[in-house]
Amino acid sequence: MEEFFYDYLLPLAIQFGMSVKEFWNEEPNLLWTYRKSYMDKIKMENEIANQNAWLTGLYIYNAISANLYNCFGRKQGQPVQSYIDKPIDFEKTKEQIEQEEREKQEQEIKNALSRMKSALNNN
Repeated sequence: MEEFFYDYLLPLAIQFGMSVKEFWNEEPNLLWTYRKSYMDKIKMENEIANQNAWLTGLYIYNAISANLYNCFGRKQGQPVQSYIDKPIDFEKTKEQIEQEEREKQEQEIKNALSRMKSALNNN
């Protein structure tokens, strides 16, 4: 039985972050608490890695989409679509994002009106 502790449980306990002293001297159920904590940590790390992979894919998708649109989808006179100019901020609220979109649209309208005014003045 002692061989089972040395060969199987002790290495697991150490892997879970439990000290040898705790393994031998503390409550046996403490091992399962360490195990649960370790498994939760692994699950969280996997979720973070998955989220980072998804975010990387989003950035790549945005870059490829902008390039393909500019090469093949853009018609003469349409503005060039550029890659996002700053990292995506996940801390913004929905209202902040909508406000920025409104401001961006207003600026695009002002720019279009300015171009039209310049074109009319040149004729």
